[in-house]
Amino acid sequence: MFRLMISMLLLFGYNSLAAQTSVETTQEDRQQRRVAYLLKEINAIRTKGCRCGKKRMPKVAPLIWSDKLEYSAYLHAKEMSEYDYFGHKSRSGEDVGDRADKIGYKWQNIGENLAVGQTDFKQALRDWLASDSHCRMIMDAKMTEMGLARVGKYWVHHFGTVMPPQTKRVSTTYREG
Repeated sequence: MFRLMISMLLLFGYNSLAAQTSVETTQEDRQQRRVAYLLKEINAIRTKGCRCGKKRMPKVAPLIWSDKLEYSAYLHAKEMSEYDYFGHKSRSGEDVGDRADKIGYKWQNIGENLAVGQTDFKQALRDWLASDSHCRMIMDAKMTEMGLARVGKYWVHHFGTVMPPQTKRVSTTYREG
């Protein structure tokens, strides 16, 4: 009887662990698929080139995903959602460069596109591409990484290039779309 109880407890514990692992894997898989989709959509435009306003933009290298840029985008989208405002500056006056510095993203180049009200990424991307400055940000050859977040109706798309090792930043210029 004791062996039967131990066997049942072990079996129950294993099944619970397997179910939890399955849920965690599914969430991780969904995140990986989301990142792959966002990169695929942006990089399809970058690697073909496009027209931004009246200017033909040549093809540029694809971007890679940055968890730090995603996090900085998320924090700004969250703040805008919580306080119901829309702007490139935070409530305390920080710009995208300041916010990236704050989370430890050592940037050489940094940029930001914002959108509000779009119901899905495709719509936000169409709106960014229809705007000359936002489109140029997407096509900026100096940018090598991206992160994107949506909180409520607010979309924040961060672009950046990490500072090379043993390099000191001499300029804090950034770009906004």
